[in-house]
Amino acid sequence: MAQLNTGNLETILKALAAHVGQLNGRDAINQPAIDNLAQVANNLDQSVIQIIQTPDPGPRTDLDFSALDAAVSAFKQNTKISQTDANNVAGLIHQNTPR
Repeated sequence: MAQLNTGNLETILKALAAHVGQLNGRDAINQPAIDNLAQVANNLDQSVIQIIQTPDPGPRTDLDFSALDAAVSAFKQNTKISQTDANNVAGLIHQNTPR
């Protein structure tokens, strides 16, 4: 199973941490904006926790490669592929292409 790519998220979080340090010493008039940002950050944290707690789905069980197997077998036998085989392979690709 493929691993999640969290590189962009990590980069953004590191940049945010650096910016938080730069906020120290700013005028207190900005406190409502900081409170709003803290709420957004809390929502982000809750979203990350939800992803972590969601179990991985495991390998897909809805895939049927029999049409592909038949097309490959036919091609191996006579180095030709029928239109039906080509349509079956195209259908398999369409079915398994993320939308």
